[in-house]
Amino acid sequence: MDSLRPITLLVLVVLLVGCSPYRLRGTVVEGPVSRVEVVGKGDPRLRGERFPPVVGAAVAVVIDPERLSAKPKGATTSDTAGHFALQVDEFGAGSLQYDVGVTAGKAGYETARDTFSLPGRDRRVLIMLKPGSDRGRSPKNPTGRDLIDETMREGERLME
Repeated sequence: MDSLRPITLLVLVVLLVGCSPYRLRGTVVEGPVSRVEVVGKGDPRLRGERFPPVVGAAVAVVIDPERLSAKPKGATTSDTAGHFALQVDEFGAGSLQYDVGVTAGKAGYETARDTFSLPGRDRRVLIMLKPGSDRGRSPKNPTGRDLIDETMREGERLME
């Protein structure tokens, strides 16, 4: 009976970790370049000490963005302090390794995008947006072109 205790404990831990909600948290700030990086949750840039927050920036997240089975996990908007949080409903998120693509943008700023391993619960995502032309780009339309028209034209070309 004592030999079952470690197995039972292991199963319980896996279920608790795998089933608890994970939130990808971070901050969007104005910076000298547009970029996305994972930092410790104590990083002073997350508190807006070095760079001003960007209010109302759109942040979109995709699990496994480089694969055909990429899974969009939603989008959110940064608040008045530049902070954002997005629940990632994926089994084991935050404890198992997943690749995640993060894209952020706002009119008047250059779009930032990167792919990295989903950070643990003790890490945050720091997004810097450089002021400048966004060229019509957004997380939902990173090329700046009308995606529906572009898809229709490509489909017509393939049907010829």
